[in-house]
Amino acid sequence: MADPTTDDQTDPSDPGWRILAFPALGRRSGEGDWRVELEGVIYQSREIGLRKRMLLRVLRRVMKVDPAEFDPQLFRSRVEAFVGTTDKGWQPIVSLADGSALRTRRTRSNGRFSGAFRLPASVVAERTGNSANVADGAASRFEVRVTGDARGTVGSAPIFLVPDRGVSVVSDIDDTIKHTDVRQRREMLLNTFARPFAPVDGMARAYRRLAEQQVFFHYVSSSPWQLFTPLDALLREAEFPAGTIHLRNYRLRDHMLRRVFLLHRRGKGGVIRHLLESFPRRRFLLVGDSGERDPKIYCKLALKHPRQIAAILIRVLDEEHRRRLAERWNRSPILASRLVTFADADEFLERSAPFLASGAATV
Repeated sequence: MADPTTDDQTDPSDPGWRILAFPALGRRSGEGDWRVELEGVIYQSREIGLRKRMLLRVLRRVMKVDPAEFDPQLFRSRVEAFVGTTDKGWQPIVSLADGSALRTRRTRSNGRFSGAFRLPASVVAERTGNSANVADGAASRFEVRVTGDARGTVGSAPIFLVPDRGVSVVSDIDDTIKHTDVRQRREMLLNTFARPFAPVDGMARAYRRLAEQQVFFHYVSSSPWQLFTPLDALLREAEFPAGTIHLRNYRLRDHMLRRVFLLHRRGKGGVIRHLLESFPRRRFLLVGDSGERDPKIYCKLALKHPRQIAAILIRVLDEEHRRRLAERWNRSPILASRLVTFADADEFLERSAPFLASGAATV
């Protein structure tokens, strides 16, 4: 384990260190308090070494970006976390609004840290004025400050307290609410590293309509955590409802650059299963697209958790996909009553409405 206070590669005075804390998720514990799970990563943004500069040149060649349209500042901001340095051995400290603090697990070699702690119901009541408004379905936000030992580096993240009962949307990001074009590698890379992120028309408005009905959102994507900052900015700027964001763990290695965005991307299933296990009395709507593995992942989960998963809503990127999805998955009565497709935001609202009414029922 590296010693963060003496290792030359992790200079405590180096201003390039960053702590990235992801939105935390809180659920009721048996004693009426809240169990909060927090994750994040520590990485160092420093001058890019020769080997990684060569890899970035390869990435630019693969993208075949027009020099006249290339924005070096945008490109650098997108690749910053990919080429950053991580280290194991740091033990961040989480500070809550009531003054309490706790240490998370030490970071692994990929810079990731995690921890779980109890948030007393009395603190929630003090912050909200009445803890009942949380039980009634309003997700509450608490700021968490994460301070690295002996460095003074600080990050923060909201805590979302999700009630035992209600409806949650698990939403994919790429090609569901954000234009990525995962099926075309060059376009995918350009949309990821060289172009401003663009939301799918109308989906933010549609999601806000659901949020008005006390629906909570979990954004679960196969995109690497290194894209958290620009994805979070897109969600906020496009005015999508706030919620937890779950991205894939990834560490760039010199010989693996070409594998940053393979079409067969993984990681969603485990995250969704954890959400289902954490909230056994909530109903879930799974929203994705027909361009990746979303239908397969979602349908398999629905077959195992039919009481919790009220609907699967798939944005079709090609009208032919509607027929293929129906032929492959609608043979099962469980899936036939849950799997629906949509082409745009208006159709999404129309197709999701019946499931919102039935989803509100107790599991």
